[in-house]
Amino acid sequence: MQVTFYGVRGSIASPGPDTVRYGGNTPCLRVDNGSDEIIILDAGTGIRRLGDELAGDHRPIYLLLSHQHWDHIQGFPFFKPAYRGSSEIFVVCFNCESHENLSLTQQFSDPFFPVPASALPSNIHLLDEEGIRDVNFQGTIVTTAPLNHPGGGSAYFFRSGGKSLAYMTDNELFPPNEPPTSYEEWVERCHGLDCLIHDASYTDEEIETRIGWGHSSIGQALQLGLDAGVKLLVLFHHEPDRTDDQLDEIVAECQEKVGDSMKVIAAREGETLTL
Repeated sequence: MQVTFYGVRGSIASPGPDTVRYGGNTPCLRVDNGSDEIIILDAGTGIRRLGDELAGDHRPIYLLLSHQHWDHIQGFPFFKPAYRGSSEIFVVCFNCESHENLSLTQQFSDPFFPVPASALPSNIHLLDEEGIRDVNFQGTIVTTAPLNHPGGGSAYFFRSGGKSLAYMTDNELFPPNEPPTSYEEWVERCHGLDCLIHDASYTDEEIETRIGWGHSSIGQALQLGLDAGVKLLVLFHHEPDRTDDQLDEIVAECQEKVGDSMKVIAAREGETLTL
């Protein structure tokens, strides 16, 4: 099982000289397990480049949305397979009742975008979380858990060939109100993961003024990884103003804290992890 990062920033795309190495696009990942389907996580600005790579690939596409906030859907109008009549795109979304309530397609409307969703030649289908359980990704088991984020959302867990991966962006581990998923439940769900990709938007100092925003601190993500016995923790959803040099320092500090008990990296655009 492989995971490739196409967008790693949170909130808003942040291109520029200080974000070249880690990247400035908003969230988009591809999970490759060798199956006959293409599995994509989120449709931030990073999905544009992924769409370019898929121009000649006609396999069914499964787009698993963590939630529908702008930074996780804004790249979809520039996703080339959406403009191809042969494309079958299955969108998995938490608490989405119909295409009329789907922000992913609502953005295809005046005055936001010149092409209406009805004009897209691709075949777009909406699946709920129950629907994804009926899909056999060549033996890969996909499960979900509700995120602690304003408006809701979903974390995704993958198990394939004895390897395990979790994608948990926009998740506040210690929210001010009763959470849909408690910290203890997250520890249990993440127990022994080969790879945990988790929201680490803020430093421990920054999060003091951002409680209730639906994100976690770097230190909180680190603690979850340790408590759950995770092998590899990938810090994700980097704050837009976080520079490449600052991310280097954060990773070095985290690795020094945990020693040999867990490997820590920061998500980087273009990087492929093989589990």
